[in-house]
Amino acid sequence: MPTGRLLATAACAIGLAFAPAPGSAEGVIVTEQLERALFRAADLDGDGFLDEAELAADVIAAFVALDADGDGVLGPDELVGVGEEAFARIDINGDGVISLDEVRLHKLNAFAAADRYLTGRVSMAEMLFHSRRER
Repeated sequence: MPTGRLLATAACAIGLAFAPAPGSAEGVIVTEQLERALFRAADLDGDGFLDEAELAADVIAAFVALDADGDGVLGPDELVGVGEEAFARIDINGDGVISLDEVRLHKLNAFAAADRYLTGRVSMAEMLFHSRRER
């Protein structure tokens, strides 16, 4: 997988909505097929559900893959193709960079919203339903 696509996949995994920047061909179209593949990759025990431990492991792996300069935060230059609105939604403190804690909080909120049956785990169907509602 080319580096750009790997980074785009990692960004999708941590929940950054990819949209082309104005006048740019950058961006990733998040399809159901991609969402299913990301879910399967994050489902470490293969039981068809994501729990908070699997979510945490997936967030950390994606964050590390995106942190090109290794400074422990993600700047706009490391998230090519991510729109300003998507970036700002996750940059809670507005300091212009996204920390691992900000990503974790964003993903935990999305996880809680997707956990329709309050089981502490999210099925692929729940994740897809939540994803469609968010678009």
